Amino acid sequence: MFFRHSRSTFAILLGLSFLSSPLFAEIKDSSDYKVLANQETGLNVDAIQNLLDKGDDFISAGNTDKAIAEFKKARQLSNLIAPYYRDLNGSFRGLDARIP
Repeated sequence: MFFRHSRSTFAILLGLSFLSSPLFAEIKDSSDYKVLANQETGLNVDAIQNLLDKGDDFISAGNTDKAIAEFKKARQLSNLIAPYYRDLNGSFRGLDARIP
């Protein structure tokens, strides 16, 4: 019995000795690769609000053509986001009875 434990301990130590150095995952800022984390250009509600604010600024400046373009971008983005929220809402229906 003692021989079996010492042999397995030796095998583990031998395997660990082949590792030259410990490997660590590189930690980066999550906002670099998460689309939803970027509040200005991402696929989120804040990006839509930014586009609407830009459109309002163009309206105040009297530039209706650029305002219309910004409002169209906001509408396209909201049309992209709406199905995601609908699917997300539907995925929790069976889990919580309070969700209609």
